[in-house]
Amino acid sequence: TRYYTATNLAGPWSAAPILTTPGSSTSYETQCDFVFPFEGPKDTFYMYVGDRLTKTPWAQGNFLWLPLVFNGAALTMDYYENWDIDISAGTWRPFDYGSNFALHKTATASSVSGANSASNVTDSTTYMTYINSRWESAASDPQWIMVDLGVQRDINRVILKWHSNYAKAFQIQVSNDATAWTDVYSTTKGASWSVTDATFSRTSARYVRMYGTQRGTQNGYSLFDFMVLNDSSATPATFKTEKAPIPSGLSMICHNNTVHYSIPLSASTKLEAFDAMGKLAAVLVDGFQNAGSHDIPLSGKVGRGLYVVRLTSGGQRIVSMQVRL
Repeated sequence: TRYYTATNLAGPWSAAPILTTPGSSTSYETQCDFVFPFEGPKDTFYMYVGDRLTKTPWAQGNFLWLPLVFNGAALTMDYYENWDIDISAGTWRPFDYGSNFALHKTATASSVSGANSASNVTDSTTYMTYINSRWESAASDPQWIMVDLGVQRDINRVILKWHSNYAKAFQIQVSNDATAWTDVYSTTKGASWSVTDATFSRTSARYVRMYGTQRGTQNGYSLFDFMVLNDSSATPATFKTEKAPIPSGLSMICHNNTVHYSIPLSASTKLEAFDAMGKLAAVLVDGFQNAGSHDIPLSGKVGRGLYVVRLTSGGQRIVSMQVRL
């Protein structure tokens, strides 16, 4: 998908860069279907909707929904697996992965159908692998899937991404011993290919589960993703707009085991983690990135210990940030 700019409808029109992160040859392998404007009292932002066909025995279409960002006359479209929209305000924000306590945690279920194991719902995926990784239960009621957060956490939000085999009626429950459960959300209005985004009063729990009591189809329950969050302890919920200022210099902090960093100019960027002996432990980022703010989780990249994280971008460098996991 290419875009053009002009000061007059009759032209002349500009060159046609590809609508995606610079350096990519496609628009994340999608073709544009529509651009939705969200106008509010704070600002207006635009959402790209593109469809993507996968080669299967039949042609299956999947959709990508991404924010469009203006930097002057330049238009960019970075990839976000998840991002939050404030429709009433006309603004948006990147998703804080450091607040998703379920990521890479152990998931178990009452039953499994085929190779669609419970662990699939806490793995990280992208638009390339999303539909290939899900959990599905046996075709009977009731069924459940549970995530062990590892330790007791304060939580106030759960996100469930449903396959076509959805729950028509279900509860979201919490527990500290996986025996006594308390409902924090309940509904009888599920739908196929939908997202349940449930917020509730902050509560403390180690275990969180979806307890399905009525299937929406003759098949079992099926989920792509199971997220457990605490938005109140996440990075402050400042929503972005297309007029957001570009940072004046390199900056970097670590919060909830996630490195949050900003670069002032689009450039080749490298983020590296070195252990206490000065040995390179992991290359977290290595490639071209747009100017602005970015996040990278440390979970699954490095083990427990003390690290020095170094950010290099456009010839500038930060070498002194220490992180203990």
